[in-house]
Amino acid sequence: MSYPPSPEQPSQPPDQGHPPPNQGYPAPPNQGHPQPNPGYPAPHTGYLPPNQGHLGTSAPADDDKTWALAAHIGVLVAAWFAMGFIAPLVILLIKGGSSPFVKRHATESLNFQLSLLLYSLIAALLAVFTLGLGLFVIVPVALVIMLLALVAIIMGTVAASKGDDFRYPLCIRFLS
Repeated sequence: MSYPPSPEQPSQPPDQGHPPPNQGYPAPPNQGHPQPNPGYPAPHTGYLPPNQGHLGTSAPADDDKTWALAAHIGVLVAAWFAMGFIAPLVILLIKGGSSPFVKRHATESLNFQLSLLLYSLIAALLAVFTLGLGLFVIVPVALVIMLLALVAIIMGTVAASKGDDFRYPLCIRFLS
């Protein structure tokens, strides 16, 4: 409840920090976003455009894409002989010195295959030390890992065919 001002106290204007009732704040002088300072360069937009290769280099040649693709998909052929790391190793030795794109893909595929080999050895040792009881856990986990590895190999192959880089998940980087 408000009381009318007494004759001893003249009415005071409203506080200057708040707008008068039923009126909003005045419009700012510059509507919209402020103009950028012309003295600064435009900010970097973030990701590289597709097919720009590693660190903005030009797109790889078709021959390089084919060799990089073979570094990933060749693993499936060599896996029949339980030597999945052979294909990326051969490609790294043959074409790794002439093409940085092929070297990156072959090294990444080789690291992934060596990681899978290490994980398999650990699983085999675990099965031996638990006198076979560990197989109840190891076999289902190994099946899931094999399926995920197949999906990752296919993703790496597709990335190589497009000319993009690819990093395998859960991969130990033995080689760089």
